[in-house]
Parts: sequence; C-alpha cells; structure tokens
Amino acid sequence: MDSTSTGCIIALMAIPVVIVAQIVNGREKKRARRESYEHVDNVLQEKGFKIDNKAIFEDIALYIDDQHHYIAIKTHDSSSPIIISYIEIINVEFVDNGDGGSHGSIGGAIAGGVLFGGIGALVGLSMGSSGKCTLMQVRMQVNNITRPEIILNFITSEIARSDEKYKQAFLAAKDFCGLLNYAINNKNISNATNSIG
Repeated sequence: MDSTSTGCIIALMAIPVVIVAQIVNGREKKRARRESYEHVDNVLQEKGFKIDNKAIFEDIALYIDDQHHYIAIKTHDSSSPIIISYIEIINVEFVDNGDGGSHGSIGGAIAGGVLFGGIGALVGLSMGSSGKCTLMQVRMQVNNITRPEIILNFITSEIARSDEKYKQAFLAAKDFCGLLNYAINNKNISNATNSIG
C-alpha cells in the first residue's frame, strides 16, 4: 500500500472520531446550559421571585414575576440574574444590524402596545430580508445607576438571513421583546411594593 492510500484510510478513520467529538461537545454545552438555568431558577425562587413565564435562547434568559412585577435577566456575561422592577424599564430596542437589516427603537411601539403584534411589518421586513446579519440584539435602557443598559446578544457574527440559526435567533428575540412589552405595558399598574431578594 502506498502512502496516499494509507493517508486516505487514516483520514476516513478520523472522520467518525471528529463527528463523535462534535456530538459529545454539543451535548456537554446543552447540559451545562440546562444546569445554569436550573441554578438561576433556584436562585430566583430563594429570593422570593415567582417565575410566571420565561424565554430562553442559548446562554441568555428572561424571567417574569408578574405577582411582584419584576423581571430577571441572565445574560451571557453574568452567572447571577439581574432583577429589575417593571417600573425601571425605560426603553427597549431591537437591533438587527447587518446587510439590509434594520435598527430602530421600539420603545414607542412598546408603549403603544404594538410590539410584534401590530408591528408585523417590522417582523416581516426583517424575516424577509435577503443578505446577511452581523448583529442581533435586544437592548434595554433601565433606570438603574449600576447597570443603565442591558444588552442581550442573539447574533454576534455574520450569518445569512436564510440560515435556520438566524430564524431561531429572530423568533427568540421576538419572544423576549413580547415579554418585555408585557412588563412595560403593566408598569403603570405595577406597585412593585413587594421587594425581591
């Protein structure tokens, strides 16, 4: 057997090893995320936070406590959740910034109660756009001196808008915005007198 044939055989034998390693790595990441979310659930419940609803995408999560009128956010760069009252949310901005993308404040739309319900044009525009996206975020400005802006990253590298990962990120961002819309629309009736933690 010549060296070319031996090299091809070795390469063919390595392919299943690489595939198995990728599968194991993917399962480990999912397990680590699941454990992280379980930890956050436990921390919130220990602080008296009642989880009425939540949205999760990869390593970020948004929790709603409608009884006490608080949200909790676990970002990619924090292991502990950030807890904010509905009243503290000033503005929410959806950013889909890339080739042919959109960037706009939806704070006014949220205040009008039309985020992703009556704003179907924005959703359709973004989902129907061709080209690539380089950044997708939900940004929150909050009345909090220690952390006045919270950025939730859904996409941080170039991806085709037709890619399934883009569509999943967009739908997750829509869910996050929907929950934040709910909190903002209910902040005026919120008393947030029952403190958390």
